[in-house]
Amino acid sequence: MDKKEEMLREAVHNHYQCNGKHACEERAYCRFCEGENIAHDCDEDCFADEFSEGFLSGWDACLKYLGEIPWDEAMNEICKQIKDNSKKAEE
Repeated sequence: MDKKEEMLREAVHNHYQCNGKHACEERAYCRFCEGENIAHDCDEDCFADEFSEGFLSGWDACLKYLGEIPWDEAMNEICKQIKDNSKKAEE
């Protein structure tokens, strides 16, 4: 599993609380947990597939943006994001 897929699974688990607290009964089949089915195959009321499309679009757009700006600006953007996330975590 590559980093993008790993972070997608983590984001889905956090957003839909697939971590066992509110887990659906179809975890063994869902591609975001232990299986290979899309979320709608497991639970037609689950919108994890749509969430993942947005996540992946955002991921690709971010990498495209960072690839189009000078390297030092890209690194500054990444460092700023890390600092901002650290401040939020402390609050």
